Amino acid sequence: MAHAFTASKIEQAARFHDENGFVVFSDILSHEEFATLRAAVDVALTEGRLRVGEGDFVSNNDIVFADARFEALCRHPKIVTIARKLIGHPIELQHAKFNAKPLKDQGAGTVRWHQDYPFYPHTNYDMVSSIVHLDDEDEHAGPVRFIQGSHKWGPLSHVAPDGKFAYECTGRLDLDDLPSTLITGPAGQVSFHHCLTLHTSAPKRRPGHRRFVVFQYRAVDAVQMAGVVWRCNGMAVEERSPEPRMARFPDGATVELRGLGGRLFDMAGRLAPDRPAP
Repeated sequence: MAHAFTASKIEQAARFHDENGFVVFSDILSHEEFATLRAAVDVALTEGRLRVGEGDFVSNNDIVFADARFEALCRHPKIVTIARKLIGHPIELQHAKFNAKPLKDQGAGTVRWHQDYPFYPHTNYDMVSSIVHLDDEDEHAGPVRFIQGSHKWGPLSHVAPDGKFAYECTGRLDLDDLPSTLITGPAGQVSFHHCLTLHTSAPKRRPGHRRFVVFQYRAVDAVQMAGVVWRCNGMAVEERSPEPRMARFPDGATVELRGLGGRLFDMAGRLAPDRPAP
């Protein structure tokens, strides 16, 4: 369901998101804004600040530091307005990345059914992912597929029988049999989905790119409890007055947070990205 950007359409889109766990906008970025973004991606790829794998996925996190145009995009007034509306609380950035299907045409780039939340659990579920779709996507491009309403199921297990994180949902085995929505469309569309919405994507089966710029937004009182803490974690994206840092839980209980502005800090360096604790 694609929406135009007007106040009434935002309200309609928010209701659709609340019911289905995702929503797509067709006209957030102007032609000029999208051309600027594509130029930033092209330059970053040429200079090696972003990478696309031939046969596998390549990690491209913290992209707001790869080019000033990416940082500006995470604060784009329309994107922030929608994320703020969907979350319903003051927001900040949780992480930002560039996601690209491998350039190999056949069989590479499967992303299995998963929720985002188990990868970086927080004290509440008020998080949405905004995806800027950089390329035209038909059913052969490996587009994302959502199970509508699955955000209402709560967190599902993503742990394998050996107790290790499985990087896919293990809590239900019938996901392929459930009704789902494939997000196809032209380059430049922007989709949003809830952190508990189950989604997947098939391998890319056509030549060329299938690339996303992804911004994960969270309520400022959604505090991360596990997973990687990237350098852009907690970056401000909207103006707000100073106030005590709080963590909010699903039942509405809150607790004041100590530390550096109420944020996690890591004196021993054990929480640095990609460095496992001993």
